[in-house]
Amino acid sequence: MALQIFSPEWVAAFEKELQASEEYAKVAKGWKGAVMLHILAEPSVGFNEDIFVILDLHDGVCRSISLVSQAEADEAEYIISGPYAAWKQVAQKKLGPVKGMMTGRLKLRKGSLGMITRYIKATQCIVDCVAGVDTYFPDAH
Repeated sequence: MALQIFSPEWVAAFEKELQASEEYAKVAKGWKGAVMLHILAEPSVGFNEDIFVILDLHDGVCRSISLVSQAEADEAEYIISGPYAAWKQVAQKKLGPVKGMMTGRLKLRKGSLGMITRYIKATQCIVDCVAGVDTYFPDAH
């Protein structure tokens, strides 16, 4: 059964996918720092408030992925912000997160783009894990 993107159930399934990825464990060795995905409110699809999903990542291990408050979000070492439409394209593998940041569709609000690009294979593994979750998009008709 498809899970609505950014719902608690979807976040739990995403966490399970990433924790099970042997490829991610290999290519993310050396990465240090939590990554915050900040999804801007989009009332037209039912997201009346901003959504914050934190990926607690350390040296090839996904310790956890969870929904958090804005106060908790600001503590992350990396914060990537963008509209629902851009995150949807990332989830559908139509937009890479690094390309999204370089073209301005996503904004790196905190952290080093150089460090992110150094771990581009890890970033791709994360996107592959997102795509591995059976996802329902609220604006799909």
